[in-house]
Amino acid sequence: ATSTAITIDSSENVGIGTSSPDEVLHIHSDSITRLKITGSSGQGEDNGIKIFQNGVNTTIGNGDNGYMRFNTNNTERMRIVSDGNVLIGTTNQSPAEGTTTGIRFGGNGASQISATGQATIHFNRVEDGTIVNLRSAGTTEGSISVSGTTVSFNGGHLSRWSRLLDNSKDT
Repeated sequence: ATSTAITIDSSENVGIGTSSPDEVLHIHSDSITRLKITGSSGQGEDNGIKIFQNGVNTTIGNGDNGYMRFNTNNTERMRIVSDGNVLIGTTNQSPAEGTTTGIRFGGNGASQISATGQATIHFNRVEDGTIVNLRSAGTTEGSISVSGTTVSFNGGHLSRWSRLLDNSKDT
């Protein structure tokens, strides 16, 4: 190279593309900064994790048809699978369709939440007002709101099948 390509300073910080590294590993580029970490050979050029930084935009991902896993305490806590679904506390793509607990936020908007031993979802407002808006095609069709100790189901129609005490139908 016609200039210094790699610098190791007195603090043992390593600089690639910079002669003044301010972190343990500092990579600098005047265009797009790219970092690629790959695994074993023979898994293709798209194997590994890629980090791209272009101006204010950052991308972290992999090129293969795999998943990204996030662990704490050596235990998987969250996974992003190749179809865009985000799984939290489970590796099951359909936690609410069986006995698995966890959350799936679907890449297509359909989500599932499953819990055991407690309420599945808690909604809390610190003041009176709307808690949930129910929308169809971008239009609010109804809502659930709270005022003091009163919960209101607003708009739309609530319907359910019913029968009279003697099992006859209401006419």
